[in-house]
Amino acid sequence: VNADLTIFLTSSEGLFRNYGTTEQELLTEVKDIEHELRFVKNGNGTKTGTGDGRTKAEEAANLARAGIPTIIAPGKYHHVIRDIHLGRNIGTYIHALTK
Repeated sequence: VNADLTIFLTSSEGLFRNYGTTEQELLTEVKDIEHELRFVKNGNGTKTGTGDGRTKAEEAANLARAGIPTIIAPGKYHHVIRDIHLGRNIGTYIHALTK
């Protein structure tokens, strides 16, 4: 893959740590996705999608290992791609892993 950035548009607000628990937390920035994978739980997807946070985190980790950062953002908002391009803090930014 040759990309500067990957954006996953999803039905959630971004990537959550401890999703579905009382300690649920939206992650706005992840510097080490390998570390965070320990805290991202499996889910059942949604009515409109089949993936869950764990699936997205694993794919973002694959991209991070390849040196590509990822944003997981809510696709329900108008102009979400434009807002990301303008640098607005939307969803979860996952850094590429340094080699």
